[in-house]
Amino acid sequence: MPAYKDQKSGKWKCTFYYTDWTGKKVKKLKRGFATKKEAEDWERHFKLEKAKSLDMTFGDFYRCYEADIRPQIRENTWMSKAHIIEKKIPVLTNVDEAVKTAHVENINKKYKKKETAATSVENVDGELVCPKCGSALVLRTAKKGANAGNQFYGCSGYPKCRYIQNM
Repeated sequence: MPAYKDQKSGKWKCTFYYTDWTGKKVKKLKRGFATKKEAEDWERHFKLEKAKSLDMTFGDFYRCYEADIRPQIRENTWMSKAHIIEKKIPVLTNVDEAVKTAHVENINKKYKKKETAATSVENVDGELVCPKCGSALVLRTAKKGANAGNQFYGCSGYPKCRYIQNM
């Protein structure tokens, strides 16, 4: 993120390229920052806004939301929205790092179980087991459609579980 100091005015400026909504590369120049940090922060916020990225902070998202919505609604409506955002949401989003880590680990465990379960049909005591629900698989014969007459293994938990395995 380049920021340059203008020798004449003593102010900082930032100049960079970004890709606009049409896919063209556009050069952007903004002058008049008191410090280098201000120039770099402005560039970062500008790029996040133009990229419509999900990597932006809640504060950046709030500023984009305010710029889009505030001109379109009445002042009292905006005051109600601002009150909710400033007073209610921080209470819900201020969580310890340990709680966040535990939550992410639980999610990973949950999806890892699903991945391993869905990849293989295990043979337990000579019986095939459904990887989705754990019920026994039963040998069935298709009665209709393109596979009529063909045999397959279907979950005994049908119709709640619709897992099938071709022979």
